[in-house]
Amino acid sequence: RLKEGEVTICAEFKRASPSKGPIAIDAKINEVAVAYADAGAALISVLTEPEWFQGSLEDMQTARKAVDSLENRPAILRKDFVINEQMIREARNFGAD
Repeated sequence: RLKEGEVTICAEFKRASPSKGPIAIDAKINEVAVAYADAGAALISVLTEPEWFQGSLEDMQTARKAVDSLENRPAILRKDFVINEQMIREARNFGAD
């Protein structure tokens, strides 16, 4: 739980975007996730939408595995166009909090 006045960081992993195009296509999500955690991120948002953001559920799963053993493990969030309950269950199965 946050204490009054405490600040937390939410980090985002995005391989591409519709407006910018490729951003970090070849980035190693496991290395990025650990770097975000080491920098103090309380949450890592992972884009999983494949067409416009070049993301995947495997990216999210890899991020989760990379930080899973850390003492202050950041929460993992699926960022996508979630349109049904199946996608929520799917996110959980791939390591989302």
